[in-house]
Amino acid sequence: MKTIAVIAEFNPLHHGHAWLLQQIRKVSQERCGIIIILPEFFSQRGVPNLLPPWTRTRTALEAGADLILSLPEIYALSSAEGFASGAIKCLHSTGIVQQIVCGAENPNLNELQQISALLSNESSTYKKLLQVGIKAGMGFPSAREHAVAEITGDHKLASLLQKPNNILAIEYLKALDVNGLSSYIKLRTISRTNNISSSEIRQILTALLLEDYQSTCFTLDPSRLRKLTHELEKKMPSYSLAKILAAIQDSSGLLLFDQLKYDVFFALEQHTNKSIAEIAHMQQGLGSRLLNIVSQPDIIDANLSHLIQVTASRSHPAARVRRAVISLLLGLTNSDLKELSEPNYIKVLGFNKTGRYLLRLMQKHSSLPIISLASEYARLDSIPARKQAEISLTAAKLWLQSTNQNINRYYEQKPVLL
Repeated sequence: MKTIAVIAEFNPLHHGHAWLLQQIRKVSQERCGIIIILPEFFSQRGVPNLLPPWTRTRTALEAGADLILSLPEIYALSSAEGFASGAIKCLHSTGIVQQIVCGAENPNLNELQQISALLSNESSTYKKLLQVGIKAGMGFPSAREHAVAEITGDHKLASLLQKPNNILAIEYLKALDVNGLSSYIKLRTISRTNNISSSEIRQILTALLLEDYQSTCFTLDPSRLRKLTHELEKKMPSYSLAKILAAIQDSSGLLLFDQLKYDVFFALEQHTNKSIAEIAHMQQGLGSRLLNIVSQPDIIDANLSHLIQVTASRSHPAARVRRAVISLLLGLTNSDLKELSEPNYIKVLGFNKTGRYLLRLMQKHSSLPIISLASEYARLDSIPARKQAEISLTAAKLWLQSTNQNINRYYEQKPVLL
């Protein structure tokens, strides 16, 4: 059986995600098992996952996946490069993944590989052009695109770096190359066929739910609930939408970024310019900039998204600012990013019958210990493994407390079976 992996967030799972999993089965010339690796509580864009990992795991299994693994929070809250590298290393450590499939705006693997090879090598010419662009006032993404265009003489090729899924595909290729894994794991791209995005769904939810948010629960009158359902059913499978609606009606189990406003403001007040510079992603003056802005008298009356908006700049894109403030809440430091560049264990979130077979193969071939419960964190015997687990526990506590749930739920949660 061929084992194919997908690196995803499913925050939330929409029609495009479901279609991708269907296509993997359709184009595979042999029987395959599908592994999904996804972050538990926070995403690479620096926002909380709407739903808890056990709910998103069940959704992924219902969409056609076989085995769901956890992507450690330290990688989930990294740049695209760190996110891709961490996920690739985790998947390689299973000992059974042969291929990774991802959606891309441009599925031409040769073109994506051209850019990946250039970025992986980082020639002196590339580095010089990158610095020229940054000094000229370009943000890093624009400076990188400019450098690629200058070296290749192909502006159309370089423009592939403007699309988020192309960027992730390129980062996956880079991670495979830099870590010497290209001969073990192959990347396959599938064209995205729709413009549905998880961020668009989160924006719809934020606009409707936070209008009357009362710190402890969401309130939606029947007409707005119908409006929400009507808007989202065009974008999501029924089994995915149903879980969001259930979380809203239960007044727990769903978390939006702006609900973390007071946690973020309080955390910022505890820091100085010197101490905040140690927090992950706060370098290049971002920490001091945040402290300066949050001290302004009218900012406390605005929502958290407004703080991100006024802080973001060419040098500090909004996604990076969000990752920085979430890292602040988790106490994630620059030294953590360096010390935990390698995964230390694999956590299983759920599986079906085929996934149970894949798990047995993993137990034979994995280079890392495999755990199924958060309570097993205590058995980890290395300092890096315990630190990785501590970050995951802190993320779980923050997410669950913010949705009026007890951390015991995380400790007691067994893998989801379908």
